[in-house]
Amino acid sequence: MIIGVGCDIVEISRISLEIGERILTDLEKKLCEDFNENRKLEFIAGRFCAKEAIVKALNKKVLLSDIEVLYKDDKPYCKFEDYKISVSISHEKNYAIAFAICEKDI
Repeated sequence: MIIGVGCDIVEISRISLEIGERILTDLEKKLCEDFNENRKLEFIAGRFCAKEAIVKALNKKVLLSDIEVLYKDDKPYCKFEDYKISVSISHEKNYAIAFAICEKDI
């Protein structure tokens, strides 16, 4: 059963490496450690949007650093508690946007 849908968008120029230090998990930090600075900022912006969209879909307070968005078969996914969360992340020049659909068996 779908319990929530979330969406978020951010201007990449508003994102900093320090934000990445606060919101990324250790594994997410490892995924982008070899990227150049511009690609890191794009990656962080995408993760920020995805996590914000997930929080909106969950409709409860959660630290962004407690949510982990990884890739499987070149698609983003998120496992959080016992929720199934579908995530889509996109980038366009100056912006990153993400959508999340949160489901839970009842």
